Amino acid sequence: MGQRISGLFSIVLIVVVLIGAGYWYRIADSTCPAPLSYVIGSIDERFGLSEEDARAAVGEAEALWESTIGRDLFVYDPAAAFAVNFIFDERQKLTVEEHTLRSVLDRKEEVSSAIKGKYEDLLAKYKILADAYETKVASYENALAKHNGEIAYWNNQGGAPSGVYARLNEERRALDTENKQLGTLADNLNKLVDAINELGEEGNKTVRDYNEHVAEYNSQFHHEREFTQGDYYRERINIYQFKDRDELHLVLAHELGHALSLGHVEDRAAVMYYLMDEQDASLSITAADIAEFARVCGE
Repeated sequence: MGQRISGLFSIVLIVVVLIGAGYWYRIADSTCPAPLSYVIGSIDERFGLSEEDARAAVGEAEALWESTIGRDLFVYDPAAAFAVNFIFDERQKLTVEEHTLRSVLDRKEEVSSAIKGKYEDLLAKYKILADAYETKVASYENALAKHNGEIAYWNNQGGAPSGVYARLNEERRALDTENKQLGTLADNLNKLVDAINELGEEGNKTVRDYNEHVAEYNSQFHHEREFTQGDYYRERINIYQFKDRDELHLVLAHELGHALSLGHVEDRAAVMYYLMDEQDASLSITAADIAEFARVCGE
């Protein structure tokens, strides 16, 4: 029939590297000032974080320490001198840009997957119809060859008897009808091939566009960066960057630890590890964190 299906398009997978985040701190004049009174200070509106949200986030971070240690370590006080601030700068701007581009990639991947699904459905339909067509063609050609062979035989005999002649004419009409049906089926198959090729090209275009965005994403974010997401100094904690609620809790819990004069620990899963590394999303105070608290604040 001459049908040809263009090359299958493929979905490109992206591997996203987790970006480490560095912290720094300076020891306050007082050691382990527990319970530490604090207030919510300035909140840049670009975080989209209300004061109530900020209080709730800090409350959850302080509860993480207090539920494990079994002591009141932090107290919210509107008159407190110690403030927790949320300062929006290039770090959070980069996080927002990464989230936006990641969302674009996710949507394009969904579109690619949807097109791929339709493409495979059409391809499966084509295979069923093509197999049926080939079977019908083979049956038709066998019947036609037998019919033509019988006509040749009777022609060599000087003509067929009237009964045979009538049967042969009826067979010819049936074969002509079957031939037309095969032609219609062939046209439908060709239209299906065109639809498959068109959808395949749409998929290839989507994948090319997706890959361009992947390249853009990787060029901006697919490398390790170490920078300060939060810091503590004397009478303030400044939060600069977080991508979601879990990360905000970790940054706050880490800086609250510094506010108690705790230093960094070697356990990569610990809240007080110097990088955002192997901490569990559910977040918990580890034995290393507890040991550091006991060293600084006592049992």
